[in-house]
Amino acid sequence: MKSLAPRSLAFSLLLCGWCLPPIPGSAEDTTGLAGRFQDQIDAYHADSEKNGETLRLVYFHPQDNPPQANYEDRIDRIAKDMQTFFHEEMTKLGFRSPPLPLELQEDGRVVIHVVKGSGASDEYSYSSGPRVKREVQKALAGTVDFHSDFVLVISGLCQKRGKNDYSFHAPYYGDAGSNHVWGLCYAADCEILDPLLLSKEKDKESMKFWEHNGDFEMSVARFNSWYLGGIVHEMGHGLSLPHNGELPEQRAANGKALMGGGNHSYGDDRWGGGKGSFLTLASGLRLAAHPLFTQSDRDRFEPPSSSCHSLSARSDGKRLTIEGTLTSSPPPLAVIAYSDPPGKDGYNALTWIGEIDEDNRFKIEVETHTPGLHDLRLAFLHVNGAVGRAGSRYFVDEKGHPDAATLNTRLQTHEIRQDLLSGETELAREKIDSFLSTDPDPILVRWLQHLRSLTDPPEPIEAATAKGDSLFLSDAIWEKAKVGWGAPARNQYYIGREVRNAVLLELGGQFYEKGLYAHAPSVYEFDLGGKWKTFEATVGLQGGVGPMGRSRFLVKGDGELLFSTLALRGSETREVRVDVSGVNKLVLEVESTIEGNPQCWSVWGAPRVSR
Repeated sequence: MKSLAPRSLAFSLLLCGWCLPPIPGSAEDTTGLAGRFQDQIDAYHADSEKNGETLRLVYFHPQDNPPQANYEDRIDRIAKDMQTFFHEEMTKLGFRSPPLPLELQEDGRVVIHVVKGSGASDEYSYSSGPRVKREVQKALAGTVDFHSDFVLVISGLCQKRGKNDYSFHAPYYGDAGSNHVWGLCYAADCEILDPLLLSKEKDKESMKFWEHNGDFEMSVARFNSWYLGGIVHEMGHGLSLPHNGELPEQRAANGKALMGGGNHSYGDDRWGGGKGSFLTLASGLRLAAHPLFTQSDRDRFEPPSSSCHSLSARSDGKRLTIEGTLTSSPPPLAVIAYSDPPGKDGYNALTWIGEIDEDNRFKIEVETHTPGLHDLRLAFLHVNGAVGRAGSRYFVDEKGHPDAATLNTRLQTHEIRQDLLSGETELAREKIDSFLSTDPDPILVRWLQHLRSLTDPPEPIEAATAKGDSLFLSDAIWEKAKVGWGAPARNQYYIGREVRNAVLLELGGQFYEKGLYAHAPSVYEFDLGGKWKTFEATVGLQGGVGPMGRSRFLVKGDGELLFSTLALRGSETREVRVDVSGVNKLVLEVESTIEGNPQCWSVWGAPRVSR
């Protein structure tokens, strides 16, 4: 149950916030801060007409099976249970937002838009989100607007294998682009999915099920905690909430964060399974500013803009402090820092809230570190619900002390990267030359020199006639190049209108000066003229992308398959070494191994031929 939304790269830090201490778990610790944020939200939207937006519920089922038994009553209870959860949690935090607005019939029951799919049950799977989306869009054209509505698709793609034994073949995640303008998420239904079954009696009744993560056996009550929690969790993604976990004191007081492990603990408190799930202040704040809760369209459809200057980082023991100055439109509301240890796709990321002062200065302090490499993801929250995303990596030693020096070095190239992302190559070149004249440290020199090369790239050369013992194919002329998203790019991440969050290529935590951007499905063809002996590369998915991507890398020579990887995901990489002796046409292909190609941001790192 992951978000599809792409994540920022290790070198793309954008925005931060004013200094605040960590937020403990009790409501008394958050109400004052939440109230100040709510005052800003209310003042900004005070004169706006109500947009009347509601959550649109869609029920999808296959051709060969009707909706799951008693779905209308159960979905009505599920939607209202979710509404109650969000409202109670946001009220505890100190926000004054109205309940999540639902689309209701005259009798007060939720409206459910039913769509019968074009295929049979076994034609759908966990990765069928793109297909389900296409079929739902077609069926509901003119009724539901997937460009401006917030939609939860619940799929009745569940097959009964025996008594209390089920298999699920449904998509279960948030759509990549969900934001403050539109949102879409997917969840799964079952005949025994019902808030009424979160009871001690149902904890005594066993059931089995299979899903994309494997086979499970548990009580009916716990199953409902998992799958009802999954629906609410994915609804969070549909409203643009990222993953985050909880501080130890929050866990002791409130249970697990909904956008972390709370997707498996929802309602535990009703049947004795634990403390249940809760909303962190970070999640509550983003919901409070969201147009579905503010019921305001002020600046909703205007792209936000922001500029950050004079970024710096320092550490004092276990505390990491980041400072700078920003300008933005619409006005900024707050900044949220997500400090994420590796390995769990953000589920255990800790959150820290920052306010912005009258002079647009910001300072945010991050504490509670575990040893190892951390992703620092920053969300700059505008008062209209828009979010600017950014991030950088930093290392924490065995004593829990963050390496601020290296992070500070990375921050110093921020403005240059933003100039490149904005197409201001001349300005970027001037800043790089000025920076290099100050004799910065070797790591920064490497980055700067590469960024400098991107402002004035050399002409690519013919591989068949190139001299020397080796040649990076990212410097060579290609005969054909096609990618599944954006445009082919050499020696940099794709920079386009849809993706403005990174410049540098990264695989497995390593920066690559040479490489080919190759979002699946992609193909690059080169004429080697039979003059080269070996092809080598490191392949994988671009660092920081979401967990859904699955890509297979293939090397072909004169129409013959020479090499193929298994499907790679996350931070997995594979070393490629292939004999290309006598090969004239070398083809580098990447295939998506899931339905559609969500998050298949693939990279050929240092692709090189040698004699």
